[in-house]
Amino acid sequence: RDRNDWEDFQLLYRIFLDKHKCGIDEIKMALEAEYDIVMNHKKIRRILRKNNIISSIRAAKPYRKMMKATQENATKKNLVNRQFDQGIPYKVFLTDITYLPYGSGQWAYLSAVKDGATGEIVAHHFSTSLKMSLVYETLDKL
Repeated sequence: RDRNDWEDFQLLYRIFLDKHKCGIDEIKMALEAEYDIVMNHKKIRRILRKNNIISSIRAAKPYRKMMKATQENATKKNLVNRQFDQGIPYKVFLTDITYLPYGSGQWAYLSAVKDGATGEIVAHHFSTSLKMSLVYETLDKL
């Protein structure tokens, strides 16, 4: 295992030096794109940590914030069954939150509600924070 780890480390270190500042996710993507090698992110982290290579980047995972913000992750009954266009406007609404990067590492969030039958955006709201108030304010505009 140590010999394989050493060979993998040499490859990972070469990518790390080429990319200058990069995290484990970027190293994993570079391995797949440039070398056609699929390697688990936990193995990459283990090998780099074992050789005292520390990434200067730790990317936030915005979807985790949203999951924690909802406080309720219960699955509801599927009433629509992927039949989004019911033929009657304002019967089925679709929602989405889009993450928009701006400035230096800042994010804005766009919450939108779309009518399933017409495809029209019926309500939207922008915010710089990913809180439940973003969704509530969007729904208030309906």
